[in-house]
Amino acid sequence: MRIWGWSLSRVQGGEIASIAWRKEPMVVVVWPEHPLADRESVSVRELDGQRFVAFSFQLTIRKKIARWLRQARVSVNVVHEFDNIEYIKRAVEIGSGITVLPVPTVRRELESGTLVAIPFQDVEWYRPLGIIHKRHKALTTPCLKFVELLRESVDNGSPAEWGGNSEGIPGDPKTPSLAGDSDEESREVASGELATSAESHSAS
Repeated sequence: MRIWGWSLSRVQGGEIASIAWRKEPMVVVVWPEHPLADRESVSVRELDGQRFVAFSFQLTIRKKIARWLRQARVSVNVVHEFDNIEYIKRAVEIGSGITVLPVPTVRRELESGTLVAIPFQDVEWYRPLGIIHKRHKALTTPCLKFVELLRESVDNGSPAEWGGNSEGIPGDPKTPSLAGDSDEESREVASGELATSAESHSAS
């Protein structure tokens, strides 16, 4: 029984199910010379009118960020759209605009000093990640151990804070799996035997 990859959201129906894994805090990302770069935190309202490098519109994470901004009554000026986090980061590095990304995806750039990440002071936005597997089939012992290893490595809050109905990992009823959002969102998965790094997922 394979683990297929990860999902940006909860999965409901069909042949795919997800196991709650972790939540990644979203932060404002700017280049070092940007006026906000020296700030310890920013208000979401300070994004209003900023040049913004966004995810492609068809991606769930773009829709979530757009909804968050609408709820905060903030309007940004989208200057570029990409389906790849690496392209978004490169565009920000050369000063094309700012963006909002999960913290783990910019750790390399923070260490090298090519980007600056600034937490929000008035909102808490997260990207939830889940581990994808085929529904109604028990996970093998190696897969269960891999899931356990992933969940032990979580350092950004509880992996099971999505809410929803718990189904349990096939073969391990002690571990919750969560049902929830749309099939459109559930299709945003990374195929392959194993997937451990959200940063390498070009569509999230």
